[in-house]
Amino acid sequence: MNQNKLVWPGFSVAAFTITWSVASSIMYSPSVQGQPPSLILNSDSVKVKLLSQKNSQKNTTLDNLDFSGTGRPNTRTPGAIRTICPTVDRSMTALVPEEMGLTVSNSPTFWFYIPYNSQEVQTGEFVLQDEKGEKDIYRTTFNFSDTPGIVSLPLPENLPKSLEIERPYLWSLVVFCKPEDKDDNLALEGYVKRVKGNSNFQVYTDYAKKGIWHDALTDLAERRGDKPQDPKLEEDWKILLKAVQLEDLAEEPMKRCCTPEK
Repeated sequence: MNQNKLVWPGFSVAAFTITWSVASSIMYSPSVQGQPPSLILNSDSVKVKLLSQKNSQKNTTLDNLDFSGTGRPNTRTPGAIRTICPTVDRSMTALVPEEMGLTVSNSPTFWFYIPYNSQEVQTGEFVLQDEKGEKDIYRTTFNFSDTPGIVSLPLPENLPKSLEIERPYLWSLVVFCKPEDKDDNLALEGYVKRVKGNSNFQVYTDYAKKGIWHDALTDLAERRGDKPQDPKLEEDWKILLKAVQLEDLAEEPMKRCCTPEK
């Protein structure tokens, strides 16, 4: 027996060997393009990696989007009808899914592509009604400005009656190409339904992944308005519109319109 062997009280040589073995397996991987290094724990049975900032952003991507399946069709374009409205290359279009769009907001914003010059077509009307179209929830006429382009029509926050959860509402947009003849104008209509929100939803990707169309589109559109040259926002705008087969409108400019009449 070696009488010169030094042993600290409470210290186990075996424990030291195991501890050092684990500690020695921890290493830092080199940083990539200025990002902080990833901490990797190598083991025969355990591999843990603290993701870099780049990898942690994967949840903000848009993929496998689905805005279908609500069962109530939207009339997104007027169709091939005879009208006295000016001839245009692209039809007036509601930026909504082919079926009823969802929102978590009591005052959602609606988006439309208006192909008419505001000097030629100057007024329109937006109406939100109950499911059967028998009772108005909100009705307003407005003046176009700075069109053609994509415009927004937000509902006011002080609606006389809150939108009920899980209840469909009928919306309609009428463009008065000839205000004195309201029987010969263009109209779009569809359904919107308010669903229960989630406090974790912060950005358009959160809404889009849950199929909540109106909030996803509005948040992304507002961000693009603040940063019109941001390539990520521009690409996501194309992806979002493509998810509802409206990618042909992705290059159309967004305009600050319209002014509701008092």
